Amino acid sequence: MFVLNDYLHELIEGCRSTFGRRLLYLGLQGSYLRGEANERSDIDIMAVIDGMTAADMDAYRGILERIGYFEKSCGFICGREELARWNPLEVCQLLHTTKDLFGTLKDLLPPASREDEVNYVKLSLGNLYHEICHRYIHADREKNISKFRGTCKGLFFLMQNLHYLESGEFALAKKELMERVSEEDRRVLNLAEAGNGFDFDEAFAALFAWCQSAFARVDEAGRKAPDSLRIEKVDRGAPLAAELLDFVQNCSWVEVREHIAQGIRAWEFTDWETMFAAIADGKIVGMASVMKTDYYPLPDVFPWVSSIFVSEAYRGRKISGALIARANEYLKGQGFRRSYIPTEHMGLYERYGYRYLRDIVNYGGGVDHLFVKEFGAETEEIITERLVLRKFRESDYDDLFEFLSQLRNNEFEGYPDITYENGREHLAYRLGSEEFYAVALKATGKVVGNVYCGKRDFNAREIGYIVNEQYRRKGYALEALKAVIEHAFRSGVHRVFAECDPRNECSWRLLEKAGLTREAHFRRNIYFRKDSQGKPVWKDTYVYAGLNGKTG
Repeated sequence: MFVLNDYLHELIEGCRSTFGRRLLYLGLQGSYLRGEANERSDIDIMAVIDGMTAADMDAYRGILERIGYFEKSCGFICGREELARWNPLEVCQLLHTTKDLFGTLKDLLPPASREDEVNYVKLSLGNLYHEICHRYIHADREKNISKFRGTCKGLFFLMQNLHYLESGEFALAKKELMERVSEEDRRVLNLAEAGNGFDFDEAFAALFAWCQSAFARVDEAGRKAPDSLRIEKVDRGAPLAAELLDFVQNCSWVEVREHIAQGIRAWEFTDWETMFAAIADGKIVGMASVMKTDYYPLPDVFPWVSSIFVSEAYRGRKISGALIARANEYLKGQGFRRSYIPTEHMGLYERYGYRYLRDIVNYGGGVDHLFVKEFGAETEEIITERLVLRKFRESDYDDLFEFLSQLRNNEFEGYPDITYENGREHLAYRLGSEEFYAVALKATGKVVGNVYCGKRDFNAREIGYIVNEQYRRKGYALEALKAVIEHAFRSGVHRVFAECDPRNECSWRLLEKAGLTREAHFRRNIYFRKDSQGKPVWKDTYVYAGLNGKTG
């Protein structure tokens, strides 16, 4: 059975042993990175070796042959100097479609500008346009039909980069891209999946028209994003904070500028709240904030992306999109799964991946529209000696149901009503969450449990775990918990805590082995069910916690 993490581990160790310090980089690309791989998929690897020779290529081939699955191996290998002189048009695509395994790709590539990104899309679009027009004229109809769907499959990569130019967001997987682009774009992307007997004339006309409009879209995107634009996080007391205050005080947003200015003067931001400044041509030209609360009595709705403003002279240059993208990138790093934007308008924030949720009433009695964006970022994999902690997948359902169904009658954490049919709700919840890790065995890939690591106020995480009873007393739970706690602390989390029933001695003993300390014993503070008379069955709670020594 092919296990990707085992393969990558052997590849890295083999290359390190063979090339030593000359090995500069290994990265994962292709369908395995996008989460779209099947049993026929290639394993796409990028490798960079300092001073690479033909003998090095022979040695690399030998490594691939030794670790197995050579017929699936694919990818790109080059030397340091060659990569440093690579065509900058391809830098953006390489950075977005390669996951660092060993070394940092960004440090090895030449600098690239916004103009390079635009020209890469123009070149790709021109090649597609030339291909379909040339074949339409110079090849017979049978060849046009047989080649058409293959041509459309390559359209995914072109549209990936066009969407990035227009929105500032790079959608790695096709499913993700399909959710973000327009109906017309989706219709053209779906041409690659057209069945036998499809209407060639109709399909060709759609692709040809799309190419014609795409040329104008590329030009528009190129004009609207200044090459010098950068988005910076604003820190308290930093020179940029003073510059932002001056920008706010002199901006044209008269209704709220004093309120925002006061927040910056007194630095009223708490915990993860902050502001971002858009800088172009050496000055601040826009801003956005991330907040726990906004102008609405909705304490349970957060985080908000708020105070989005761009100077009039710089509007129409995709700066708002860049601010929103940077704010969401920051929020994802803080552990959030979504963000909210309130607005008076419809049809504005949908282009940035937001969807209408409902109407809300502000403190002044006015009605606004609430939009939400779900983050599709993958839970970062954590690899230990025996385990791979990763995001749940559709194929994990049988393993998940196996260990959840064992808890039907568990007095500490029960799933009394779970069936094979309704149990899929638990998988769907985990698939849509960045707070659950599937605990998979390295050796077999079987999922033997899960670890929960949920975002809480004041830069804290609450953890919990379940392990298949057939795999208990093997140290898997402890190994997984330690790895998640260490990963949280490395990511800057201040406090990790867990709650459990005092009668569940096995659980709290495990928390102690994982390095957590008992902080509290709450008496009769919680219940999960009621008795036959409808009265709550109250339970006590132990609270265990650990602090990150690097966060104070």
